[in-house]
Amino acid sequence: MTNTNPVANLDSVKQYNLMRLFRIIVEYGLISRTQLVEVSDLAAGSVTKLTRLLIEQNLVHEVAQQQSERGRKAVLLAPKTDDIQILAARADRQHLYVGLCDLSGNLLQREAEPLNADNEDEFVAQLTRSLRHFLTTHADQVRNVVGIGVTMPGLVDANRGIVNFMPHVPVHELPLADIITDALEMPCYINSFASAMALAEKQIGASFHARNSVFIEVHNGVGAGIILNNELYSGTGVGEIGHIQIDRLGKPCICGNYGCLETEVSDSAIVEHFNQRQALQSVDTERAETIQDVLQAAGELNENALAVLKEAAAHIGTAMATVANLFRPDSIILAGAVTQAWSLIHPVLEQQLKTKSLQVRGLKPIELLRSDIYDSPWYSGYALVRQGLLEGDIFHTLFTDD
Repeated sequence: MTNTNPVANLDSVKQYNLMRLFRIIVEYGLISRTQLVEVSDLAAGSVTKLTRLLIEQNLVHEVAQQQSERGRKAVLLAPKTDDIQILAARADRQHLYVGLCDLSGNLLQREAEPLNADNEDEFVAQLTRSLRHFLTTHADQVRNVVGIGVTMPGLVDANRGIVNFMPHVPVHELPLADIITDALEMPCYINSFASAMALAEKQIGASFHARNSVFIEVHNGVGAGIILNNELYSGTGVGEIGHIQIDRLGKPCICGNYGCLETEVSDSAIVEHFNQRQALQSVDTERAETIQDVLQAAGELNENALAVLKEAAAHIGTAMATVANLFRPDSIILAGAVTQAWSLIHPVLEQQLKTKSLQVRGLKPIELLRSDIYDSPWYSGYALVRQGLLEGDIFHTLFTDD
């Protein structure tokens, strides 16, 4: 039913405009009230009143002055990001990571432990226990945690807060967000790791200035997250580019198909291809156990290591070209151990993009980038809570109008 109460509607507009201004201030870092008027399209008087409220609520403060064009000094506003904290957790196939960040993404504390869960009940129990233990252990640093972000590989319905599939723990329609919200008594947001990392790259990473971008992770599998028109494109099964078929006569994949991208370029696949090449030369040649062994061999100019990494890059580049033809993003960000050989694989990726995606005059070249924040496992969960805060889901918990 439509709310016809004019007072309630005015309060909603006020809250919305407060949220908008706070989001702009957070995204800019430093901004004057004059710039806020230009960016927000709000009247100068409204900006003055609303920023005063944000200052009174200890969300924003005046930090410096800059010389304006007319010679008058303008006061700059900045968010008090150190007073807002986010609890972030990431579960991969072997480990559970928990970190405490401020709103700027600065890590305040972190912990990691082996993931020991054979079913969804054990997974939920360990995650809940770890989050509680973290908050208790670091109580002296915990001040104002506004929410929890949890990410994992697999299929996640972020809108409903449900985990549909995890490759390492059997789950069925697991309402994880509600469970953690009830257990910790604070809002919880969940999503697949790749989707959440696409959001993190947009917020504080390589695609900060890109309107449309795609994040691709190569690890045990291959996944992607998509940003369209500055918004995370979210949904169950979105970004599963690891199941683009590369070789119809290739190896069987867990999805039931053959020759999927991740059967050719995952870390374990690269190790397998390297060992096969080594074995063809001599039974005494050194074998690799991990992707790091292959990367080390490539650094020592081992021809087989160089060849398999270039071959993997060619397959990844083919998938990138498919993405380019579908979405035409401004940038594609690649993450994973394979990017440690960036000087080797980057030219191959670029060549595949140029030869297998549409190239006509007037199309802006796609920027191909390497992730600088991938190795920080808390950023994915951090990004989910930051989005929930700056888009209004939990903004009201910070702002109380007296």
